[in-house]
Amino acid sequence: MGFLGDLPTTQARVLVTLLCVIGTALKYTLSSVIWEPSYEWLAFLVLMSGLDATQFLVKRKTDANYVAAQAGVVPDPELEADRGKAP
Repeated sequence: MGFLGDLPTTQARVLVTLLCVIGTALKYTLSSVIWEPSYEWLAFLVLMSGLDATQFLVKRKTDANYVAAQAGVVPDPELEADRGKAP
């Protein structure tokens, strides 16, 4: 269960949403009989996609390196190396 603590939750959620969208699209296009997903399912996919995009945008806008870059501050390479991130 230790991997759950290190799991990047945004990426995992985006992956699940993408798999659901791609699976729905494949089932729709490859079904031999006419199949239409329910409006509830399509609304769920739209909602999850919107939540994923919003969460990504908020995390991006509040990331310390992104905020510093927008302000014109160059990150210190030694501090970035200590945090395990490439400068």
